[in-house]
Amino acid sequence: MGALPAMNAVVEGNARKLADAAERGDMAEAAGYISDIVSGCVACHHLFRGRPGRSPHLGPPPASRE
Repeated sequence: MGALPAMNAVVEGNARKLADAAERGDMAEAAGYISDIVSGCVACHHLFRGRPGRSPHLGPPPASRE
């Protein structure tokens, strides 16, 4: 599961950079981060969601508290 934090850092880090650029009004810079964000999303979904709901990289769901 070591890949998840790195992929999340790519997505979140670039999303923060995008937000900062947008707040400064630099839409060209902000738009430049979209590709990196989407690439991070796609890589993560490719690794963890090859078959919806199943992945050898994820543990079993938590036990029910019923």
